[in-house]
Amino acid sequence: MNEETKNTGTSTTSSSLTGRLTIDQTNFGSSLREAREARGLSLEMIADKLKLRTSLLSLLEAGEFHQLPEGIFTRSYIQSYAKLVGLDAAPFVQVYDRVSGAAPAPAPSVQRATRINTPSPLSPIPVSGLAASGVNKSVSSSGATSALGSNRPITMTSANSSSGRLPVVPIVLAAIFVLGAIAWVAWTAWRGTPRGAVSNANQTGVIANTQNPGTTLSTQTVMLSLQSTPKGATVLVDRNNMGVTPLTNAPVTSNPARELRVELKGYQPFVKIIPFLTNRKLSVSLQKLEPSVSAATAKPGTINLTFNGTSWVRIKDKTGRVLYEGIPKQGSSQAYTGPITVRAGQPDQISSSINGVTKAAIGSAEAATITLP
Repeated sequence: MNEETKNTGTSTTSSSLTGRLTIDQTNFGSSLREAREARGLSLEMIADKLKLRTSLLSLLEAGEFHQLPEGIFTRSYIQSYAKLVGLDAAPFVQVYDRVSGAAPAPAPSVQRATRINTPSPLSPIPVSGLAASGVNKSVSSSGATSALGSNRPITMTSANSSSGRLPVVPIVLAAIFVLGAIAWVAWTAWRGTPRGAVSNANQTGVIANTQNPGTTLSTQTVMLSLQSTPKGATVLVDRNNMGVTPLTNAPVTSNPARELRVELKGYQPFVKIIPFLTNRKLSVSLQKLEPSVSAATAKPGTINLTFNGTSWVRIKDKTGRVLYEGIPKQGSSQAYTGPITVRAGQPDQISSSINGVTKAAIGSAEAATITLP
């Protein structure tokens, strides 16, 4: 039994969570987080796969329902998150609906309208009505006045009971279709505009060029060219890999606020939110990271951990107290007094130096719990 099992009292692997764990408000977020950690996934990895912001996933794991978007969107996030970590989404959606009061509205019932046909004073009188009142069905050809006081013949008609009914079902279906189309357009616009950014799309479907006032651009793509010092850095726009530097005329969907990230192993990543409303030609100089702690400088009795790549970790001391939890910066180092237990999503991205002895990696590429020394 590993340390994770001791702390929770039961096995919290993704297989035991699926379909057999009773979910309520108290364990809603912890169940999602433990399933994610059991698969060795960080919040950033989940966000990258689902194309969502990390802040939204943090709110889900914290159970902060009142800070999440409208119910239709949050239910979709919960279903996608649970499926990705191997859980049955239904119990989580039910808890969310019950706690937030965001249960789906019942489908509208369709009732058939009935119209009562009442003849107007100028409408032809049915034959049956005339017969009941004792009025003759015709008048003489000599032009004598009829029982109704008119010299003109009386026209006999019969009422059609179905002619006055309104087409209720087509009207209701058309209304549902229009409301659905409006909701879809609103949802698409919401997903396309980052939180905190103001959309400047106008009614003609173009975006105002804030860099050169008075001109407009198509809402489709702009071109990105980027050089870095040194060369060979990876360029990402909103976590989408655009290639390596030097980058020339890479198409980017136009948007007033996108995250530009330039990464190269051994160098501090360049991260900045910039507008992509016109073609961009950029130049970035990357700063070299400080050298990691070596065996020569390691203090006796100290465990030095160096994080060579992206890896989620949780570090505990021998009493089970959490010393650190999160995703350390690539190339950074941390020192602890042993013994410690390291739970990592990618142990092969972590090297250690213990009492002057250096190890290239503390584990393999699979999530694991390692006790040092």
